[in-house]
Amino acid sequence: MRVPETVLNEIWDMIEQEYLSKYSGLIKIDPLAESGFMWSAFPGAHGGLSFHCELDIPNPLRVDFREWKAKYDQFMSSEDYPAEQIQETLETRGLELALMLRSHLPIDVYLEQRDFREIALTEAGAIELPAPKWVVQYQHLIR
Repeated sequence: MRVPETVLNEIWDMIEQEYLSKYSGLIKIDPLAESGFMWSAFPGAHGGLSFHCELDIPNPLRVDFREWKAKYDQFMSSEDYPAEQIQETLETRGLELALMLRSHLPIDVYLEQRDFREIALTEAGAIELPAPKWVVQYQHLIR
């Protein structure tokens, strides 16, 4: 089923208002970005307005991101790895890196590794929150 563009725009407007009104910036952990992360126009964005960014983070963490990105590139250029292994490896390590990165960002910067699942800082440390229910109900339409 093809969703009319006007409906998609209304959904994105609602999502952007809920997120953008609360945050000064949005960072997506993504192995497609040169550094392994990018500034995104809105959470969950794929192929939209996303830009490579450099962050002021400790060098060891920067190296970890580069290694994760290199592993992604290695997987993508090889036919020896099953797709499930690639996805699991990248998601698991990407989440670990996102959790480490969270404490190095201002609190008003939204951070995600998986679509619409904010990495938040709590008293117990960084955690990945579930996607908001109101976003989940529209998620299949905006892919």
